[in-house]
Amino acid sequence: MQAITIAPDGSVMQADLPNTLEALQQAVGGYIEGLPSPLDDGWAAYGNEDAKIIGLEYNPVAHVVLVKFGGHNPRDPITGPVVITGFDNDTGERRPVPATLFSQIITLIQGGSND
Repeated sequence: MQAITIAPDGSVMQADLPNTLEALQQAVGGYIEGLPSPLDDGWAAYGNEDAKIIGLEYNPVAHVVLVKFGGHNPRDPITGPVVITGFDNDTGERRPVPATLFSQIITLIQGGSND
């Protein structure tokens, strides 16, 4: 399944992950939690459920992306790695990430307009 990973060091990559809970857990380094994301837009974001408790590093790129596109509270820092997958709102199942989302994220973090 095509996904997007955002690491705390700011790297944003497209990844081909197995569509399994275990693959998501490995990508975020622990149990997953859903992060605020626009399910109606066909994607969902996941992070490490214990990221703040275990002191994972602040993820400024994921924070900006989820505030801008996902409605995340700007005062609640995102920590640890984040994985974004596609999401089928009708079935509740993960699917490949929408093709345009990667370029929208790159444009956003390079300071371009995305409105």
